[in-house]
Amino acid sequence: MNILIMDDDEYTVETVKAMIDWETIGVDNVFSATTVFSAKQIYEAADLDIMLCDIEMHDETGLDFVEWARKQGSLAEVIFLTSFAEFSYAQKALQLQSMEYVLKPVKYDELSEILKHAVVRAGQIRKERGEQEKWKQSLKLRKEGFWKRLISREVTEQEEVERHRRFLELSYTREERFLFFVIEIYDFCTILEKVERGMYDFIIQNITEELLGTKGFCAEVIWRMDAEDAARWHVILRVEEQTIGRYREAMMQIGQNYIAQIRQKLDSIVGCYVGMPVCYAQIPGQAQTLLEMVQDDVLGAGQVRFLENYSFGMVSYIQPEFASWEKLILEKEEQQIRWQISQYLSKLEKEKNANSESLGQFRMEFDYMILSVLKKRNIPASLLWDDIHADQNKDAVKSIHNMQRYAKRLCDKALCYMNQVDQEKSIVYTVKAYISEHYAEELTRDDMAQLVYLNPDYLSRIFRSETGESLSNYLIRFRIDRAKELLISTSQPIHQIACSVGYTNFSYFAKLFRKYTQCTPNEYRKKTINNTNQ
Repeated sequence: MNILIMDDDEYTVETVKAMIDWETIGVDNVFSATTVFSAKQIYEAADLDIMLCDIEMHDETGLDFVEWARKQGSLAEVIFLTSFAEFSYAQKALQLQSMEYVLKPVKYDELSEILKHAVVRAGQIRKERGEQEKWKQSLKLRKEGFWKRLISREVTEQEEVERHRRFLELSYTREERFLFFVIEIYDFCTILEKVERGMYDFIIQNITEELLGTKGFCAEVIWRMDAEDAARWHVILRVEEQTIGRYREAMMQIGQNYIAQIRQKLDSIVGCYVGMPVCYAQIPGQAQTLLEMVQDDVLGAGQVRFLENYSFGMVSYIQPEFASWEKLILEKEEQQIRWQISQYLSKLEKEKNANSESLGQFRMEFDYMILSVLKKRNIPASLLWDDIHADQNKDAVKSIHNMQRYAKRLCDKALCYMNQVDQEKSIVYTVKAYISEHYAEELTRDDMAQLVYLNPDYLSRIFRSETGESLSNYLIRFRIDRAKELLISTSQPIHQIACSVGYTNFSYFAKLFRKYTQCTPNEYRKKTINNTNQ
């Protein structure tokens, strides 16, 4: 709590400062001034809660100072301490919403009680002022909450929307027009490989606010569809009256600039979807239709699309020659299969013969074709799906652009696995090298099969064909040979040697050791050492 004591009599100022127990009454800082000029300087530097002012001063009056402070927005409690009992002074003091008008000389215990009361009142004002400030600062969150509930259709009826607006104290009128705008980022996953999530969010919001806060629009709120999916952004624009009749022209220009900015700063393709100017109560119904349009439209990459021009039509799904595609992949005709897939999807885009449903049908059959290829080459399908990010799988049906990338990635991965499988000697060498590096760890046949992109049974057949022994037998023999070396070259306890070659169960290790050497580890160590000494 801060107080200012203003009096042109320096002795009075110092006496009041000395006679009042400021800590007891709850005052933290006491400022003093002997001129109105210095009092104004203190006011501008400190947040004053109480002002104890003389009236008759050398330069201006205390009344002049308080009137000036009120014009600056001061809500401080004012106590006038004066030697003059003039009615005009008292009347002016009341007009300035002063708390007390006290005549000198005053008893200091009486002044202390007045100041205690002032501290209580000033504390209540400070609390109310803080709450009002918080409420003002919460405007952005209140707006966001309001529009999110409308877009998600948590509130739909006009009366319910109106109650929600009044509850949040938003000053929207039914005459104002708002426009729902959706931004679809098509390369979100690859963007995050180059840019951190926080920087990505900053760039999107910065571009959006800069472009959409001009040309007769005001960006009310901007938010991601949800916390995880940053590929889609929702924007509510307030449309100025003079822009309503030409909103399409203005939004086309803004959308094209937006697409260019995203391409330049994030090297990504974006689609812009524009609703129609309506009052806030009509936004829920329109938003649902616009989001259905975004979901249905797979041709909007790099485009500005308007709701009033979009038609939800049936699309005839044209099945590609999957049998010939499968044959090309099995024959490793990489360039040819990529060209055919690209031609097929480009034709759909050119002829505008695709929507989310037909693209979903294509992806399902394409996936099945790839699975068939993997099965014929004894490659476990789980490897492929583990390697394809879940978001890429989900986003593939959002656009022809995404599907081109998805199909190419699946083909490339399938061909990569096939090339690995065809190099059997390389496979056996890779597995042996892995065992030599990791024999002390818990190894399974599945681990090693995943290493070379094969299913476990097929790997076992290849390994036995190449080496003449099973994979499991090779691993055991490698570990026993390593244990034999350690028994001879070190004095480590046998149970430690067992652990160091991958066997935590000592009994099992001893049993395997006897099976492969016809003696116990201890007998092997003694026998080998004795033979060396002879």
